[in-house]
Amino acid sequence: MGAELMGNDIVKQYETVIHWVQEATKQVFATMLDLEIKCGAVRSDHRTSVQSAGIMTMVGMAGGVSGSGCLCFSKRFACRLASRFLMSEYREVDDDVLDAAAELGNMVVGGLKTFLEEKSGPMGLSVPTVVCGENYLTRTAPTGDRLVLDFTCGEGAEQERFTVTVCLITERKNRNYLNEMAEFHARLV
Repeated sequence: MGAELMGNDIVKQYETVIHWVQEATKQVFATMLDLEIKCGAVRSDHRTSVQSAGIMTMVGMAGGVSGSGCLCFSKRFACRLASRFLMSEYREVDDDVLDAAAELGNMVVGGLKTFLEEKSGPMGLSVPTVVCGENYLTRTAPTGDRLVLDFTCGEGAEQERFTVTVCLITERKNRNYLNEMAEFHARLV
């Protein structure tokens, strides 16, 4: 599989999904950017994620499996990716770089969605959301299983690291979560 799996039950439970995420990410980078990437460590992480600086693209999924996929990379790497994707030079983050980041996130999560649909039936994707900033926090619903996959691209001084984070909620867990939210809301009104 090409990943160093951390020894916990959540990661082992999702070995197939991890493989699909890795394959979808490698395929998008090879096909759309003509870049080879290497898969790194995989870990389960339920903590709030703190990003020191960079760009995060988030895409939601809904269906038999619901959740989200996020790509996180530095601003410098985002400019490099946009330059390859749009065949123009980008040295600073602008609307084109953010649009390219959104589209790359959409393609990677869309690739995962295609694999998941084979097992769980039709699914939909949300419109991508891109966050660019310094010292921001992200958090996903505590009911989902959150996997963080590390990747590298390039060698030596040109090497860049990025992550793909996937949070998944099965239909059963999703139904329970939605029922809990509905009951909570009913108590408020």
